[in-house]
Amino acid sequence: MKKYLLVITAFIVSIGINSYSKDPSPEITAKTQEIIKAIEKKDVASLKELVKDRDAINVVQTGSYDSSTPLITAVSFYDKDKDEKTRLDMINLLLEAGAKVDLANNQNETPLIKAAGRGNVNVVNLLIKSGANVNASDKIGITALMRAVEVMDSDIVEALIKNKADIKKRDNICDKNVKGKGDSAVFFCINANSNSRNKLNTACFDLLLANGADPAADTGGQNKSFIEMLFVGMYSNLTNRYTGVDDEKTKYLEDVLLKSSSYILKNKPNYLIDKTSKKTMLMILAEYTPYVSSETLETILNEAAQSKADFSIKSSARKTAFDYLPAIYTGKTVEGAVDNLKLVRAYELFKKYNAMSGRPYKDAEKVLEAKTKH
Repeated sequence: MKKYLLVITAFIVSIGINSYSKDPSPEITAKTQEIIKAIEKKDVASLKELVKDRDAINVVQTGSYDSSTPLITAVSFYDKDKDEKTRLDMINLLLEAGAKVDLANNQNETPLIKAAGRGNVNVVNLLIKSGANVNASDKIGITALMRAVEVMDSDIVEALIKNKADIKKRDNICDKNVKGKGDSAVFFCINANSNSRNKLNTACFDLLLANGADPAADTGGQNKSFIEMLFVGMYSNLTNRYTGVDDEKTKYLEDVLLKSSSYILKNKPNYLIDKTSKKTMLMILAEYTPYVSSETLETILNEAAQSKADFSIKSSARKTAFDYLPAIYTGKTVEGAVDNLKLVRAYELFKKYNAMSGRPYKDAEKVLEAKTKH
């Protein structure tokens, strides 16, 4: 008897699953399209009537890379301030009519993830208040917090963190098959982009740092530390032959570098950015010296000396920070001459703060002399 009951139960469950997962009828799909069109036109009057058909609200319109739902459409406008009341009214109409707040599109992007990149904190707060999962992620592991950091929206970052967004959660962009092995939200500060809404500033980075992000401990999807990837970002910005140098991005990345290095030097003055190569932060600072301003370099070296960082530490390759400083360029170009002046200044700064540190490298002069003999 039990056997028959199990068979009947399994049959009923399978019917339920099939009926739930089957595609919506053409009639419902057509109604969903009407709803989406009304939202796009900001036709609130029509939307009030259309949402009465609840079956059509929670349908994912497929057929493209970036599919949508009525709620995703409603939260996805780019205009930050224009017609905000209309947009909020439409979102409320959908939610009150039974729209599922976490129903995702075919890239697994939820309305909250979409809204976080669109720059309206009131929409984000409304979705959170309606029960949105703040830590939901799309197919490649991107969360709402990562999107907000990417577009430099500190208001949304703050709102998400206040509602327990996981700042240490990682994407899986580098390996889509391995979850949680990629970059956390702080790495998105490196690739943050300036847009029509926000100027590049460190407000998002400050919020992450104040709420547990650790530039020393965090390793990203390329198995490189945050500070190393930050230097790579600075190099990429200053050598981008396609878009040219972005001066605003340069200033922004140097500001992040100053705050990151200050945090690290206060907590781990001899921090190893890579346990295999055993490079310290001073070594990678030396290596990327041409891409850092002299003012930023001096500030970091001064803090290193004050924190008693060890300038004499050697990497697994038996090199100190002085060995990683680039050699004077021997060519005869204007660019080379400018780079050399900058390097000469860097040599002076490294010597000065090496002497002031608690653990100076005794052979610094000899190493630098070899780099300048040409």
